[in-house]
Order: sequence, then C-alpha cells, then structure tokens
Amino acid sequence: MTKNKIAAIKKVKTGFDISEAAVIFGIVYAVFFCLKHGILGLSTAQCDNPLMQMPSDVLDIMGGIAETTNHLCVSAIAIELSWAFIVPYIMICICMIAGRHQTTPVSYFRGLYFTNEKGERPTFRQAATLMLGNVFIFPIILCLLYWQITGAQQSMDSVFNIMYIFIAYSYALGVYRYFSNTPITINERLSGLRIHLTDKTKNKIEQQASKRKTRWLHIVSYYLGLGIHILAAIFFILIAVNILRQGSAPADYEQYLYAREQTQWDDNAYFALTGLDAPVDIENAYLYGKERAIYTARIFSTYKAENNLPHETNIPQIALSLYTPKEADKNEINRLDEQEDWHCLVDMRAQEQTSACPNKSHILDLIPQNKILWDRFLQMAEYKHFSIPDISISTNINGRAIWTLSNIHSVYVLDLIDQNKKEEAVREWQRFMVLYRKMINASGPISDKAVYIGMLKTKLRLLEIMLNHAPDLAVTYKHEITNALNLHGIDKFRASHVIADDWRGIEPLILPALGANQYQRQRLYACFIENKNLATLPALIFFKQDQKTICENALPRFDNFTRHILIEPGNFMTNIIYNLLYGGLDTGVSFVANMHHIVAESKMALVAVNILHDRITPSGIPDYLQKTPTDLYNPITQAPFLWDSENARLYYNDPYYDDLYSSHKFIINTNTFEE
Repeated sequence: MTKNKIAAIKKVKTGFDISEAAVIFGIVYAVFFCLKHGILGLSTAQCDNPLMQMPSDVLDIMGGIAETTNHLCVSAIAIELSWAFIVPYIMICICMIAGRHQTTPVSYFRGLYFTNEKGERPTFRQAATLMLGNVFIFPIILCLLYWQITGAQQSMDSVFNIMYIFIAYSYALGVYRYFSNTPITINERLSGLRIHLTDKTKNKIEQQASKRKTRWLHIVSYYLGLGIHILAAIFFILIAVNILRQGSAPADYEQYLYAREQTQWDDNAYFALTGLDAPVDIENAYLYGKERAIYTARIFSTYKAENNLPHETNIPQIALSLYTPKEADKNEINRLDEQEDWHCLVDMRAQEQTSACPNKSHILDLIPQNKILWDRFLQMAEYKHFSIPDISISTNINGRAIWTLSNIHSVYVLDLIDQNKKEEAVREWQRFMVLYRKMINASGPISDKAVYIGMLKTKLRLLEIMLNHAPDLAVTYKHEITNALNLHGIDKFRASHVIADDWRGIEPLILPALGANQYQRQRLYACFIENKNLATLPALIFFKQDQKTICENALPRFDNFTRHILIEPGNFMTNIIYNLLYGGLDTGVSFVANMHHIVAESKMALVAVNILHDRITPSGIPDYLQKTPTDLYNPITQAPFLWDSENARLYYNDPYYDDLYSSHKFIINTNTFEE
C-alpha cells in the first residue's frame, strides 16, 4: 500500500473521530443558541446577574462585565441541558454500530462501517468502547462531566485552559498520525474494532491516489504540512505545560485582599457624601445616601456570596423609604469658566503664578446658586465616622461636585477671616480637616482616595493663606489648629494597602468572567506585600529607593508578548488580559510619595504655627528651627526644615527633583514682628 493511499485512509478514518466530536460540540452550541434567543421555551432567568440591578451610574462601569458573566452562566446551563441530547445520540450510535448498519449516522454519510478484528459485527461493549473511548470524544465528555458534577465555575480561564490542553492533545495525536506507517488509528487499537471503507469510498481514494503529482510538489506539500503540525504541536504543548505548572495562589490571598473593617452604618459621613445627589425634594439627604449605599451593598454582597468570595454580612435589613434605583442626573455645581484660575484665592503658590485673581465675591455667589448642595456639603463634617461599604470600584460619589464644593468652602473660610469672623473660620477649617483625615483613612479605590488627598492638601494650603491674612490665629487658636494638623504618618492613609484596596473592588467584577488565574493571584499577592514593605519604610529610606512603581518586581511592564505567551505559567490569554487590567492600577511610587509630602507639609505647618505663636522674629527663626524637637523635624530628611529669609518661608526640597519649583514651602507673615 502506497504512502499516499495510507495517508488518505488515515485521513478518512480520523474524520470519524473529529466528526463525532463536532456533533457533541454542535449539540451544546445549539442548546446555547436556543437559550440565548428563547427558542423552544428555554429560559435563562436563573442567570439574571445581581449586578444588573445596580444604579445606572454603577452599570456604566459594570454592565459589560455583568453581560460577560451572564454569557458564561448561559453556557453552564447549556452544558447541563445538553445531556438530554448527548446521551441519546451516543446511545443511538452504539446501537447502530452493534446493529445491522454497523455505523453511526455521521459515518454512514462518510462511507465508513465497523467490524471486530475477525470481520464480525461489533458487540455492544465494543461499540460503547469505540464511542466513549474515542480519543476526541472522551476528553469532551470528561470536561462536561467535571463541570456538571462539581459545579465548578466556568470562566475564560477554565475554558481556555481546557481548550488549549485539548488542542495540544489533538496536535500530539496528529503528529503521531503523520509518523505512523499503518492505516490503523488509535481508536481502532483501543476499541479492538476496525474501521472499514465502503466500496464507494475506496474507489474515491484509489482515484485520488492514482493521480500523478510532480515529485517536488508532493515532497514540499508533505513536509510543509508535517512542519506546520510539529510547530503547532510544540507551541500548544508548551502552552499546556504552562497551564499545568501555574501552581496555586497563597493560602491567605483572599484573607489579605478582602479583610476590611466592618462598615459603620450609623453616624457615617460617607452617606452624607453619597446623599449629595439626592433629588432636590429630598429633605433628608443623609438617609437617602444611606439607603442608596445599603441597596448597592446588598446587591454586591449577594453577588460576591454567589461567587464564593468574602462579603459584607452586617448590612442593615431595613426597608428603603427614600431611595429608588432609577436613573437620575447628578446634581452638579454651577461651575465657573474653566479658563479662569480662581484657586489663587486660596493657594499662595497659585498666586505666584497668576497675574490677577478673580474677585472673591464671584466665587461666593455660587453658594446661593447651589444652596441645597452647599447645605448638604456643610452637614458632612457633623458625622463621627467615614466608612465606605463594600460596594466595588464605584463608590457612588460625585467627585466633580465634591471637589468644587471643597474649593468654594476654602474661599468661604477665607472670607470669614476677612470679615474678622476668625473663630468661625478656624472652626470651619478644623471641621473639614478632621473630615478629610477620616476620608483618607477609609478603605476605598485609589481614584476616590486621590480626590480626598487633594482636598486635604487644599486645606493645608488654605491654612497658609489664613495665617498670612491673620497671623494672630496661631496665638489664639493654636490648640485647635495643632490637633487638626497631626497626621503622624502615612499609615493614616492606608498606604500599605493602596494596591489591595484598589484591586479589592476590581477582582470580584472580573473573577466570574476571567476566572481565578492562580499565577496572577501569586503575582498580585507579591505586589500587595511589596506595597506593604515599601509603604512601611521610613520616609528617609523611602526616597532613597530607585523604584518607579510600587510593584516593579511583581507586576513588570506589559511590553513583551513572547514572555506572556511562552514563558509565564498559566493561560496566556487570561495572562494578557490581566496584564492589561493592571494598567488601570495606579502603582506609581509618586502616589505614596505624595502621602509622605503631605505628612511633611503638615509638620512644616505645625512649625510655622509655633513660630507665629512664639512670635519669633525673622532673624531668630534659623536658631529656633535648630532647636525644634525631633518630632517636628522634616520626616523626609530627618532634619529641621529650612528657612528662606529672602522670601520669608519655610521650605524643603523634593528628593526626586532639584529645581526650585519642586520645593515645598510654607510662607510666614512676619511683618508684624519687631526685631
């Protein structure tokens, strides 16, 4: 028998294996299609994702993720329902092979029939072995049974893992088929049966084998096909090996990531913050915000519980009387012209860079124009706690409005100073400094924390200009100012958990769709620990580090597809997606560095308050600085702050930059002091 003829016969016989496997796939897909389109009365009501009940602004972020999760859920139902068609089909095939037809429905049209080694009709046992032991069908049946019996979560990771292992397995069989010199297939050897070709099929093969081909074309086509199969087999086998060697995530990964303080459901300023957007006819905006948080937290808790993730359990079980989950426009501040730089009114650095500041009354006119929002904003500082419920990446805050309100409040405080209402001004400044300190200590995403840190920094700058307008505030209200300035260290910013806090809101959303890629969880855990170690360094040592990102070692830049595909353990498809998602994490060291700078600037403000309180003359300030207690040293340099006598300011230079513009300073009004 010629090589051409042997190859043609093996090709036809292998077609039996592949075609029967294709029928199984076809049945599952047909059921999936009917489910998606409601054909034959099939329903996917049980796949209704809790996330789809979230408020509209949350759905803007989660809608696509929820849809992907829904798609996978429908696939799981399709697999479950498919057994009602797969089992009868396999039974029909077994009966037909052991019956007088000695073939299957698909093989009949391909011109194939089966006998035992003696040429006799197969027994039911041999027919069952041929079908269930089929090298292509058996892995599919095994996977379907695994998902059905264990109830394992279907995800891109698990599906692609099985798919690539199956492809590697198939290509390995293909290479074997190429090198085999016998027309007998693996399935024939395993089952003890022989696949025969009908006379019509034999004649077709004879005709194809008898056709003359130029020798060079035959050699090129044969070895080209063989080379492609071998390269593909090596590639997919390597992918399969990577999948099998990914290992498991650290045992305490979920504990580290999801551990958080229980939400304070009473006396919580966060609810006042989320209530800023309550409809204008709602008088109790705090209760509205609380109900909104409860509604969202319930849904997210249910969602996480369904996916076997740690979730919040102390959510109040109260009826919602004010909040209804409907789409509504956010209440926005009537903003000033974006081209008009009015921050110079409350920031002396901005004053140095602005030729003319707008009239203060222009900004204060926004208060009566936004009376409801303004009153709600002032109420925020009355509450004892600022605690964010476990409600994923969207915390339902209107960042644009809260930022603008905070800036208007700074102008408002400065206006109180100018009206000689100093006690009221200091009280307002102190109230919101205390509030912002609570906000930066809350567990939440980096995007929100960045807003809170910015507002805190604005209030530090406001103190500088307050003392410049009225230096005597440091004498009369030193105690109040000092208490508000004591930030101690960046642990009050949850700096050691910056990455974990951010990822905690992201992972639950992508986990059902992408799956728990164990290798990526190992990398993330290493990133969390790297973040913790870096953030717990003293400021002096922190700024001597050369790292540009927090997770420089654990999450290197995504810039090499070859590494992600051929070298990294795990499924390369989900590895690539995860690495793209890491781009959304703010892993820059500058974020933690900014926290250190705020602590240093608060210390510098404390020193400035002491100088003004003790009425130290400009000429005496250098000696005074040298005698300051070590707890008032610059934490970044572990040395006293510097004094610029020419510009009458305390300062220190940014360790990352050398130019004068990057220096951090606090201007002191010493004009009233006598030498």
